[in-house]
Amino acid sequence: MNFRCNLKILLAISGLFGSVGIFAAPITAEKTIASSQSTALQGLYFQHQDWELACDNTGTCRAAGYQSDDDFEQPISMLLTRQAGAKSAVQGQLQIQEDIAQATLFLNGRTLQQLNFHESIANLSAASVQKLLAQARQHVVIELKYGQQRWKLSDAGMSAVLLKMDEFQKRVGTDSAILAKGNQASTQVLKAQAMPKINILMQPQHRTAKAQVLTAASAEKLYPILQKTVDREDCYMLFEPEQAEQQIHIYPLNQDSVLVEASCWRGAYNWGVAYWVMDKKLQKIQQFVTDSASEFSNGQIFAYQKGRGIGDCFSQIEWAWNGQQFVKSYQFDAGQCKGFAGSAWEMPSFVSKVE
Repeated sequence: MNFRCNLKILLAISGLFGSVGIFAAPITAEKTIASSQSTALQGLYFQHQDWELACDNTGTCRAAGYQSDDDFEQPISMLLTRQAGAKSAVQGQLQIQEDIAQATLFLNGRTLQQLNFHESIANLSAASVQKLLAQARQHVVIELKYGQQRWKLSDAGMSAVLLKMDEFQKRVGTDSAILAKGNQASTQVLKAQAMPKINILMQPQHRTAKAQVLTAASAEKLYPILQKTVDREDCYMLFEPEQAEQQIHIYPLNQDSVLVEASCWRGAYNWGVAYWVMDKKLQKIQQFVTDSASEFSNGQIFAYQKGRGIGDCFSQIEWAWNGQQFVKSYQFDAGQCKGFAGSAWEMPSFVSKVE
C-alpha cells in the first residue's frame, strides 16, 4: 500500500468528476472499525474538538492535534504515536506547511525545543514529549515561532483523545498511562498484535488482464441482477445506464470467478464505482464489495474519498483478493479538515501486509 502515491493519483484526476457529498453527514465522534476478517482487535477512530485519534488492529495509536478554526490560515499539526505494550514510549512529530529549516517550539511561553524541519516535518525529543504530556490535563499554550511567524496548536480535545488512547491500549490505572495513571499491574496493558498477512492469489495472466467491456445486450441482462444488491440513491447510474452512458467491465479473477465493475455515482471531486464477484456466466453474485470504490488494480480494490475540494480531510479503504473473496486490507480516516492537502498524517484504523 502506497498512500502518498495513491493520493497524488487521486488529486490529479479528482477534478474530472463531481461531488455527491460522501462526507455530507456529520462525522461521528467515535467509531469502532471492524475488519471483514476475524481479528482479535478492532481498530478505533475518535475525534474531539481539534484533536483526533486512530488506533489500528496491531494496537498502535496515533493522536493528532491541529490549529483551531480561528487560526486556519496557519496550519500546524502534532502527531503523537504509541505502539501497544507496557514499555512503549510516545513519539512526537510536528508539521507545518512552510519550507523552513528551523523553528522554536514553546510550551506555556517557555522554550521547549529548537526543531529541525525536513520536508516541513520535525521530530520532537523524548524529553519534549514528556514535558508536554505531563501538562496535558491542564490548559496549555503550544506555539511555534520562526521570526515574525507564529503557529498556535490548539489543546482543545487533547486530554480527551489521550485518555481514549489510554483506554484503547488498556493502560488506565497503570503507571504506563499518559493521563489515567495508577498502581495496577502493567500485565493488563494491551500487547502488540501481529499484522495480518493477505496473499493475493491470482495467476499472472489474470493480474495483468485487461477489462472486457460487456456488449449492450449482455449488460441489459445483467442490470436487474446487480440492482438487487444496491439502493437507487446510492448507485443511481446503475438504474439509469443509458443516461449515465454506463459500461460494464469484467475482470478475470480465476477460472471460475470474475470481478464486475460498474459506475454508481459521480460528482465534483468524488465518484463511486461498484464491484461484485460473480461466476463466469454472470448468473450469480458471490460477493458485493462496495459501491464507493475508485479503481481496481492488480488484485486490489481502492476507494479514495475527499471530504471537500482541497482534500484536507480524506478517507481510504482497500480490499485484496485472497483467492475466495475480497477482504479489507487497509482503512484510513482523516476527519479533521485543517488545511493539509491529503491530510497531515497517515492514521490507519486497519493495516495488513499484502503480498
